[in-house]
Amino acid sequence: MRTAGGIASPFEATGNGIGRMTTDGKVTIYPYAIPSFTGTLATVSLASGPDDDLWFTDSTYGDLFSITRQGRYEPPLAVDASPDGLVEGSGKDLWFADATTNTTDVYTFR
Repeated sequence: MRTAGGIASPFEATGNGIGRMTTDGKVTIYPYAIPSFTGTLATVSLASGPDDDLWFTDSTYGDLFSITRQGRYEPPLAVDASPDGLVEGSGKDLWFADATTNTTDVYTFR
């Protein structure tokens, strides 16, 4: 699995945050501190994005979220779906599965 600046896939589900592990084993947990968002997330999958941020899905609210390499959360991206899987595409895009419609969708970065 590819990582984004040392941010690797296993997320810290029970503490409501994203964990980062460096190659030397140092672990840092970034509690969810997402601008303009309150609630508990149901994080399903993580992927490195074309913008070098770590992107993750939330199937409860139907949004895509991102965290920078420095641990700063960005505002959620509403995708009007129930994103379940997530992968970086070959261009400037993220592909995700919509669990409600059993289809795939794409978000393209500008």
